[in-house]
Amino acid sequence: GTIAFDLVLPAGSIVEGVQDRFRDTSDDIAEALVALGVDARVGEVPGEYCRGAYSVNAGGRTKLVGTAQRAIRGGALLAGFVTVEGAELLRDVLVPVYAALGLEWDPATVGDITGTSIDAVEGALAISLAPGATPSPLDDETRTLAEQLQPRHTIGG
Repeated sequence: GTIAFDLVLPAGSIVEGVQDRFRDTSDDIAEALVALGVDARVGEVPGEYCRGAYSVNAGGRTKLVGTAQRAIRGGALLAGFVTVEGAELLRDVLVPVYAALGLEWDPATVGDITGTSIDAVEGALAISLAPGATPSPLDDETRTLAEQLQPRHTIGG
């Protein structure tokens, strides 16, 4: 029920543009979700998990998108995920983790996008984050390997 993405972006130095990349990417994601009818906003939700000023949220109440980045001189990797469905599964994982870490948070802040499909969200993100990019289908060998490995990366798998 989630979409993960990675963006490789230019970076003049390790610190140059960090906040700009977070802000610009979150703004683009929020705009894509708004086009799908989501009340998407950029900003930290009080009590959210993995807090960040550039979280994309629904109506200021639930976190939908989280991002992180790693920069080196010359480039940055900005990665993120969008929870389209299955917020309860994410919440079930986070509750014991945050308890074990002794960190306070509000499980009610875990949200997902209801009323739209993963394919619709993926398409909107692709247009917003990679305008002009052309989808590249997986070859049979890669698809087969992914299907074989999927159970190792699925809750209960």
